[in-house]
Amino acid sequence: LGVQVRKQVQSIVWSLFNWTSGSVTFEVGPSKDDEVFKIKIPTARAIVAGCRMIEDPKMITARMGGRGAILKRLPRPPHLDSFRLEGDERELLELINGKRTLFELCEEGPLNPGANARVLYALAELQLITVDPSSSGKILIQVRS
Repeated sequence: LGVQVRKQVQSIVWSLFNWTSGSVTFEVGPSKDDEVFKIKIPTARAIVAGCRMIEDPKMITARMGGRGAILKRLPRPPHLDSFRLEGDERELLELINGKRTLFELCEEGPLNPGANARVLYALAELQLITVDPSSSGKILIQVRS
């Protein structure tokens, strides 16, 4: 029963990552201990897993500033000290050098371009990477006059 409940809750949580808008309300009330089933999923891992389930990688590209956005690494936040990246996530993070564009990272990463985009988005949401604010996300072409 525990495995089935866990899968059901995970599928509900992962589906939230495809929402384009929404709201939530919490109401204070008496605890219903008889209805509680605790599932331990570290928040950072839930974010990565949820981002990997996003259906439309084009939505991710737009949210991250476009194909030409340059990504750079950030110092690891203290709350992620015990969080361990999986092999492909670590490999993709190591490709980020403050010079490669989102498009290049998606093409060069260890997974297919769409999956790489999803992992990059997760890394950004975890504040391990960011879009360089000096990059506009657009490819500029200079023409001599």
